[in-house]
Amino acid sequence: MTRLYAKLDARNPHHELTLAWHRCQKLRALNHARPEAGRQLVADIPGAFPTGPIPEVARLGRTLRW
Repeated sequence: MTRLYAKLDARNPHHELTLAWHRCQKLRALNHARPEAGRQLVADIPGAFPTGPIPEVARLGRTLRW
């Protein structure tokens, strides 16, 4: 994990890739979460995604905010 973060920091000075990667991991975590943890993840996603600087991720957040 340290190597991944080092590579992301080296090639990503504005941290857009890091942010997108973290948001992707949050979505992937839904597949493995127990129901109560999954409900919390689902509740957190629409609030966090639209506030980011990446237009595509923000659009996804607005889409998920049904």
